[in-house]
Amino acid sequence: MPNEFKQWAIASVLSALAVSGLLWSGAWVMPEDPSGLLRYTLIRLTAVLIGMITLTGGMLFVDFITPDDWMEGIGKDPTSSAILMSAVVLVIGAILCWT
Repeated sequence: MPNEFKQWAIASVLSALAVSGLLWSGAWVMPEDPSGLLRYTLIRLTAVLIGMITLTGGMLFVDFITPDDWMEGIGKDPTSSAILMSAVVLVIGAILCWT
């Protein structure tokens, strides 16, 4: 197993444990609405997942409609391709944030 994947897995497990602990303590912190924090977290997590799907789909769509293969160009390290794709990510991300 690659070292980066192992580090990502450890960080993900620790983050999941921290979020679980915070969600569990939500009932103690807010006794009048014990599931309020859980509801908010589920709503935000759903929005994040939809945003990730839309963002990657938008990137692939821009890569499909442009004449060259921009993703391959970024791998070859031309600066202009990297700037274009970062602009695409920022614009699509901004559209997702404000809609």
